[in-house]
Amino acid sequence: MTTLTSLTAFGTNTLSGNISNLTGLTYVSVWGNNTLSGSITNLTGLTVLNLNGTTSAISGSVTNLTQLTIFEVYGTGSTISGSVTNLTGLTSLVVTSPNTLSGSVTGLAGLTLVEVLGNNSLSGSIANMTGLLSVYVSGSNTITGWETAAANTTGLYEMIHGGSTVLNSAQVNAVLAGFRANAGVAKSTTGSLYNRFVQVNNPGDAAPTGQGITDKAYLQGTITPPGSTVWTVNTN
Repeated sequence: MTTLTSLTAFGTNTLSGNISNLTGLTYVSVWGNNTLSGSITNLTGLTVLNLNGTTSAISGSVTNLTQLTIFEVYGTGSTISGSVTNLTGLTSLVVTSPNTLSGSVTGLAGLTLVEVLGNNSLSGSIANMTGLLSVYVSGSNTITGWETAAANTTGLYEMIHGGSTVLNSAQVNAVLAGFRANAGVAKSTTGSLYNRFVQVNNPGDAAPTGQGITDKAYLQGTITPPGSTVWTVNTN
């Protein structure tokens, strides 16, 4: 199917085969029990890559996939590598282990969703991502700019700080101050309906002090529109 441009499979499908030579693909969204294999390295026309499942053995590098706007790869079957530095068109970046992406997110200013976990080693700052809605980092990643994102990203409704960086008291206080300042700004309900969550209790993160304690308590009693739940705020 070398002329295929779009590949979507959900549910109980058990699609198999190698996608390496399907170089015309621009859209791939495969979930469930499918057993696709092959490399994405030469699929340079891809704009969407969405994989979720335990058996799709997709590999290769994202380095030259500069047309990507959505990269969401969950599950345990894929081993995708390469640098994200030049993927400046990305709006969504979600990647778990055993994938091993690297590079800097600093230039990916259009991102609205960032979820990088596990053995990936992404670096850089989220400070200039003013359209960011949700950010979740853990594992071996070294993402910075948390306090700036909290202050300048008015639509941010979820922040989970983790990975290989730690926040000092001033940074934790600044995160809480940023969320308090933007608490009255309506948030999107896309993805996590009415979710309002701040977690800055990574091992090594400092506890809030002074005004930070006050801001935390304020958020925990505040309902941000649209919604019906107060903020969940976890600190050390």
